[in-house]
Amino acid sequence: MHFARPEYLYLLWGIPVLAAFFAWSMWRRRKALALLISPALERHLVVEFSRARAVARALLELVFFTTAVVALARPQWGAKLETVRRHGVDIVVALDTSYSMNAEDVSPSRLEKAKSEVRSLIGRLKGDRIGLVVFAGSAVVQCPLTLDYGAANLFLDAVGAGMVPEPGTALAAAITTSTAAFSTRERKYKVLVIVTDGEDLEGDVAEATRRAKEEGVLIFTVGVGTPEGRPIPVRDEKGDVVEYRKDPNGQVVLSRLDERTLAQIALETGGRYYRATTSEGELEAIYDEVSRLEKKELESKLFQNYEDRFQYPLSVAVAAMIGVLAMSERRSRSRVRPEAMSSKVALFLLALLLPAAGSRADSAGAKNKEGNRLFKERNYEEAEKAYLQAQAEAPNRPDLQYNLGNALVKQKKYEPGLQSLRNAVAKADRGLRARGWFNSGNALFEMGRYQDAAASYVEALRIDPADRDAKHNLELAQRKLQEQQKQKAQSQGEGKDQPRSDRRDSKQQPKPDRGEPDPKGGDKPAGSDAARAKQSDESLSKRRALELLDAVNSQELAEQRKRAAERQRRKITGKDW
Repeated sequence: MHFARPEYLYLLWGIPVLAAFFAWSMWRRRKALALLISPALERHLVVEFSRARAVARALLELVFFTTAVVALARPQWGAKLETVRRHGVDIVVALDTSYSMNAEDVSPSRLEKAKSEVRSLIGRLKGDRIGLVVFAGSAVVQCPLTLDYGAANLFLDAVGAGMVPEPGTALAAAITTSTAAFSTRERKYKVLVIVTDGEDLEGDVAEATRRAKEEGVLIFTVGVGTPEGRPIPVRDEKGDVVEYRKDPNGQVVLSRLDERTLAQIALETGGRYYRATTSEGELEAIYDEVSRLEKKELESKLFQNYEDRFQYPLSVAVAAMIGVLAMSERRSRSRVRPEAMSSKVALFLLALLLPAAGSRADSAGAKNKEGNRLFKERNYEEAEKAYLQAQAEAPNRPDLQYNLGNALVKQKKYEPGLQSLRNAVAKADRGLRARGWFNSGNALFEMGRYQDAAASYVEALRIDPADRDAKHNLELAQRKLQEQQKQKAQSQGEGKDQPRSDRRDSKQQPKPDRGEPDPKGGDKPAGSDAARAKQSDESLSKRRALELLDAVNSQELAEQRKRAAERQRRKITGKDW
């Protein structure tokens, strides 16, 4: 048995107190009666009073109190981990997040309509795995293939326009990244659904489509928007439209739905093109076609939530309450006093309503604590599930995003983990933002993206300039970046990575529930490695940190210039929407 609100069980200490009170009350009554009449006359004068009924009534009140407290604690059972075999196909949805998706030729906007389409598709799935890829000028895997539709919806909720750093619209990159998200061992059971306005600004779509077809990917395309087009609004922090996006010549951009390109992509692989409609009948048609495809056996561990069973002790409390109200201490029938009735009913209603009051927020806290416990036990997969369930109860808590990001990174699910950490730093307080940027830097460092890792450490230092761990890791990232550049200049040679113990990861711990400070000393290097790291921290002066920041800024500038030159070579039209 499991209790969702175990803190209420402390109220059970009130049982002996109440029992002692009832015993004292009866003793005092007998003593007061003995002062008025003798024991010999008591049997003749006090004929209506029943000591047995008084004791039974007190016991019923104790039963009511006990079962009401148990109901408040919300007993739960019936949860377990089991291996479930399902038959289905793998479906990856590629969702366009470029700036052109902010156009409002469909209500409320193209992007919100696209998210609604994807959400409806997820709601229709029965046993199929779903994955999510977001793209603009480049593409990233937002959610790997999963049977957990609740998790897929959480990742979908986090999608926003401009979340992919590279501006523009690259359908080729979306197709290539989505194809790579499928299993390479199979040549069937693969469905790609592209939801976009179809304005392809760069890349070889035909070549990417041909490779996807060779891998056995069946592509369906859903066009969002209208052929007539609409300007792309630019909004301020309050959400008000301040202007409309313009091209390099200063002309207002008119973004149109390109149905021809989308139809060609679908036709090449044997799929179909649909335009998004208000009724969303196109999703029904897509799923009908997917349902007719040959399916494979999918195996995945699914976590079932504990089921609330507070109804059983609450039913006993109701019966005990009825018994208390109906029973009198007199042998003859007597009327129940209205004030006694109202007090009992008020207590009963309190017991009835409190299990539901605040259950979502406290349930999120309990699941977050459970995730923290699993994280400390290094059971990161189950910790991820606990954090996702907590997020479903309280989706706006940044600490849950932070904890989920750490759990995903620990499982080497870097892209969704980084996205969760970015979502956390966007809404968190100062301390959590610093930790979020720090852990993002650690994840990027492990991925070999030293430039991005250095930039994350810089953000952490901007929030907390005294963070020695961030300074130390920034220096290591800069050093690795220099080594990487030397290797590119020469050849892929020796010494690709330093031992992991050279980095400090002291903040890679789940944030405790209710916003408590993140404890230090989690995964720090041990032995001589820790001493060397400490010495490096102490020797890193403020001047050296500033030099590293300048170096990183210079690297960022050089990288931007490099990208600009590459775009020029590829003859990109200059469109960034």
